[in-house]
Amino acid sequence: MFKKLVDLIKTKVAYNKATNHPVYSKFMQASQKAIVDLGLDKLVKKGSPGMIARATELHNAACLVINSNDSISTFRELFCTNIIVLAKMVVLLPKNKQTEMKNQFGVSGELHKHLLKIAKLDKGVITHLHGTPGTPDPMTEEYLKNWVKETYIINFWAYRSLNGLRFAIGDYNKNIKKDWGIPCMHAACVFEEFLIRKSIGLKTNVDPIAAASYATFYTNFVLNGEKYPDLAFREAYADQIKDKSIVLPKF
Repeated sequence: MFKKLVDLIKTKVAYNKATNHPVYSKFMQASQKAIVDLGLDKLVKKGSPGMIARATELHNAACLVINSNDSISTFRELFCTNIIVLAKMVVLLPKNKQTEMKNQFGVSGELHKHLLKIAKLDKGVITHLHGTPGTPDPMTEEYLKNWVKETYIINFWAYRSLNGLRFAIGDYNKNIKKDWGIPCMHAACVFEEFLIRKSIGLKTNVDPIAAASYATFYTNFVLNGEKYPDLAFREAYADQIKDKSIVLPKF
């Protein structure tokens, strides 16, 4: 299925050559599995322009990492960009749709009730909607609910694909229970919910200093190349974790 998408992409790296690369092959397998798991295979068969565009980005991202002199550093920049967009969509979902983030500290599920207000006041959401084809004027709650759901699924597919790439290049904890991928997503979700709450005047559910600290998980520890960003995060904020102003996720 992924091949059907990639066949439509013109790139300097030939698809057949890429699939023979061990890293690209694992990335493609993860992406293909995510397509099926998320029910996106129907859109693939229809040749969805949105899917093709996202597949192009993912394909190019994988090739960029493979050809990089510092694959981990290059990968992490791409990963963090995706995490930030995905986190914003996760916190806009209703609570029962928040998958791994459901019932986690700082991720309430309450923002779904304020979508119209968020679309008018949150700069990140305003910008995203402004660049989305078919966005209605005036905005409707029904459109926003569907937009959040669809944007989340596309970006979660990207996350699953990039996560497969992360494992393929060895940027993970072999002690899987302590891998840093999901904790990184949690940290981004906490910070994005804080930002959105602040933008619409809703009472924040995390202290501002703590919220900024969560953001350093990816802006500092992931991007600065810490082997185990989660461990570096816990060590840096040991006192705040102890007094519970920072709460670690439970997975």
